[in-house]
Amino acid sequence: MAARATTGHVINNTAHVTSQIITSRLSYVITGTLLQSNPLVKNTFEKFRQMDPMSDFTDSSVFSTHAMVVMSAFEDIFDNLDDSEIVKDILEQGKSHGKFSEDFAPETFWAIEEPFMSSMKDILGRKMSSQLEKIYKKTIKFILSVLIKGLRDATMA
Repeated sequence: MAARATTGHVINNTAHVTSQIITSRLSYVITGTLLQSNPLVKNTFEKFRQMDPMSDFTDSSVFSTHAMVVMSAFEDIFDNLDDSEIVKDILEQGKSHGKFSEDFAPETFWAIEEPFMSSMKDILGRKMSSQLEKIYKKTIKFILSVLIKGLRDATMA
């Protein structure tokens, strides 16, 4: 239990470094990179299928809104890791993607991991110690696995 509190504490302490950035720059970088580098993910979203160059994404209010919603959800999760109820919230978020079950495979969530980690390294720069990198990696894997469980629960119901 102490390890979880420590992990949450470390991430919460670094959250102030990224909180302003995470809902703006990070949302565009992660979501844009994810959609551009992974055609399967891009094709999951009907509203993004026809977009190609990055300028299409950055000029799109639909993309901007989606990117901000996704990153705001991640920011909320990171800010509340010390709250045991957060797992229920993540499960519910995963379940909410069940309405896209025809196009949205649970594994689609895993595509977020690499752009997220790469963006965090870019943003934090030298502040991203090997210890902090391990914590972010474990945390994003935990979040994504809970999202996937929620989605699978919704599609099996």
